[in-house]
Amino acid sequence: YSATFSVLKKTRRGFRIVMNILQALLVCAAVKEGNGIGQIINDLSVRGNKNVVPVLGRGYSLATGIFSSKCLENWGTTEISFDYTFTLVEIKTEVSGSQSQTTTGIEDDPTSPSSMAMLGTKESSQNVRTSGSATFNFHHIYTTMKVDRYYNSVDESKASLDANVVEMLGREDYIGVISSCGPVYVRGIRRTAEVLTHFTFVSLDVTLNKEISLAFKQDVNGIKNSDNVKKGSQSANNKKKKTSFFASSKNMIITVQGWGLDMSSMEDGDSLIPRSMDDYDLVISSAFKMMTNSRTGIIQSIEVVPWDTNAQFQQGLNMDSVIMYPNGRFPTFLKQMYFSNNSEHIVKLEQISRFKFNMIQSLSQCMKILWGMPASERCHSFVRHRKYEYTNSDKEDMQVHLRGKNLGVFNLADTYSWQQTGAEQYLISAERLKWLLDGMNEDAHQDFLLQTVTNHHRDWMNYYFGPCLKKLSSSRYGIQGGMLFTSHWMEHDECNKITCLMETAYWDSDKCTLVQPTRTDWITLTQSFCMPEIGGTSEDTYWGTSRNCT
Repeated sequence: YSATFSVLKKTRRGFRIVMNILQALLVCAAVKEGNGIGQIINDLSVRGNKNVVPVLGRGYSLATGIFSSKCLENWGTTEISFDYTFTLVEIKTEVSGSQSQTTTGIEDDPTSPSSMAMLGTKESSQNVRTSGSATFNFHHIYTTMKVDRYYNSVDESKASLDANVVEMLGREDYIGVISSCGPVYVRGIRRTAEVLTHFTFVSLDVTLNKEISLAFKQDVNGIKNSDNVKKGSQSANNKKKKTSFFASSKNMIITVQGWGLDMSSMEDGDSLIPRSMDDYDLVISSAFKMMTNSRTGIIQSIEVVPWDTNAQFQQGLNMDSVIMYPNGRFPTFLKQMYFSNNSEHIVKLEQISRFKFNMIQSLSQCMKILWGMPASERCHSFVRHRKYEYTNSDKEDMQVHLRGKNLGVFNLADTYSWQQTGAEQYLISAERLKWLLDGMNEDAHQDFLLQTVTNHHRDWMNYYFGPCLKKLSSSRYGIQGGMLFTSHWMEHDECNKITCLMETAYWDSDKCTLVQPTRTDWITLTQSFCMPEIGGTSEDTYWGTSRNCT
């Protein structure tokens, strides 16, 4: 995106115009796929993410990537469409002594296998054991069945707003509605389901290996009289013998993996455990039944649309009401745009507020645990990083780093500061963690660190969060909450402090700053080691001169 700007005087109005234009460009640049109203979200925050639950009619925020409550009810869905793919992949590996050679072929279907299937093939040819000078012929056959379900969308002609939302709109609690339902909602979901079956067998006889492979593939494809098999009872008997041999071979390993299946649809007789070729047919039919539920599957993408485009929501917001302002009638479309932008800003403020509050609560709970430990136990204990593993050398580095340090008194020396990439990156002494979280490395050491950061959060709430929300929910042109519909949040001094929208920002006199008011990076420290996972050691983790640790 590019734009040409005229030279503007350095006035407050000029600055606001530039900021509004920049914001509009940033919003446009953030849209990955869209059709002007709806937007497709298909990044890793949604695609394949098992920690979030996208549901049709559930609220969402583009600014935060966080889902809200489900505010639509009694909705039907549009007719769903399915794409079905069956792929057979064959991999042959010849191993002789310590040498191995792999050849790969995709037969019966020119389509490349899915990423899940390919992940399996990359792992299949590893860990091969050989004995003496014998040549082993490893055979891997993968079958992948995949269903892609799309056009699963809310039928808005049948959907209705939740009764609680209708009540909130009736009493003009627009901020409450935004907080509950978000600025946009999920209108459509695309899901996939997949089943991967991996057959592995080994033989010293190359010819027999090929015959078994051919018989297997014919059986999978349901071929009874293939051109590749000579006609006659003898050939038929040979085929039957080969297939029977394959099904009962002690050297055969069958692995079945499934993703996005509806296991609740299983009935008596269904199975995903194959023990023979007859069982394999049952596995495929059972798996296909589990792949057709439109409400289950791995999320691939969602379509979200603004609430203000929903007819019932527009009615609840009184979007069709006439607002007269000095220049005439206020355009309805402009009211919708202002409402959408202001809604995203409000949800962003709420998300930052909750983040700060949750971090303070984590700090408080962490200190409670550390204070509850006997001092002698803290000196003999360490705390593991919540995400990363540690090594013995990490433990040694931590112990060396703490030698000679007195953790019984306040100290501002840089050598006492915690560094995210230092010797205490993966491990930290429990006594040392308590010392830091107590605020013993802070300028204002008369207060606990918890008190200091709580005061900072209070100031951000009192001087930015509260005034901005009050301004946006105030009346204008005789309309309750009219500011939401007739102005942009960047127009107001109470809201247009961009730095305040950073999670680590602090209120400083009349503005927000990113300069940390504490010496200790308490947020990173808390995220790294709280709640503490305590580990013990045969040696003291801290050799200092503190009376508590001698």
